[in-house]
Amino acid sequence: MSPALIACLSLVAMLCLIWAGMHVAVVLGLVSFVGVWLIKSDVTVAANLLAGSASDAVASHIFGVVPLFVLTGFLSRWPTSARTPSRSPTRSSAACVAAWALATVAANAVFAAITGISIASAAVFTRVAVPADAAFGYRSGFATGVVAGSSVLAC
Repeated sequence: MSPALIACLSLVAMLCLIWAGMHVAVVLGLVSFVGVWLIKSDVTVAANLLAGSASDAVASHIFGVVPLFVLTGFLSRWPTSARTPSRSPTRSSAACVAAWALATVAANAVFAAITGISIASAAVFTRVAVPADAAFGYRSGFATGVVAGSSVLAC
């Protein structure tokens, strides 16, 4: 069987397995394993390639972001004092920063440093900080501007 035919059959197999409801990662791993096995006629080569790919994916620095993201979630729920427990990241950073708008920028900077995605930072803080800023008397345009300006810190 030629490698071109194996590639075409692999594409058809991927589409059928995904349409059947299998997870994309499982389908890609399975079809690539079988494809390399058929092309090289050696299961050891296919197994070594699959093991190397899995090892490289897990060793990626991206996986270090997930525990830090969870840690920030825990820290954002930490009480700022014994009297007033905080339930939002803006309020917990407001204990350290005097002005409420600066607290929004500080919390957004921490979130942006952990995620590294400015659109996610803007989406989260639009839902969290803009209503909180409105409750504290800031105009909605000002609150939106603070969030938009500080969310680019993730770039």
